[in-house]
Amino acid sequence: MKTLAREELRATLMAYIHGEFPNYEPVLRDLLEFEQALYEENLGRNGGAFQRGRRAEKTWHLVFEEPAGMLTPLQTEQLVDRLTKDFRSACDLFVELAQTQKLLLPDEGAMD
Repeated sequence: MKTLAREELRATLMAYIHGEFPNYEPVLRDLLEFEQALYEENLGRNGGAFQRGRRAEKTWHLVFEEPAGMLTPLQTEQLVDRLTKDFRSACDLFVELAQTQKLLLPDEGAMD
């Protein structure tokens, strides 16, 4: 992975950990883009191709090793805790919106 990409990701993660970002979406997007770049780099060496939504067995270490190498164990724990909390809040909001929608709208024409 290019040094500049690592430095940018580290800066993003640190800003999120220290509360400079109000939400997790940009951080999650950066982590997912970083993950895709790592997979493409590693799969490319082996002649494979990255397929969105599919992962080879035992490849999570690729995703975890890079950020874990940039952060201390405490920072890694803080990152995971904050992502979990923020994601849970977003899910709770979606559930609340879905419940409200059920009360206001009939279930006709919903996408399956």
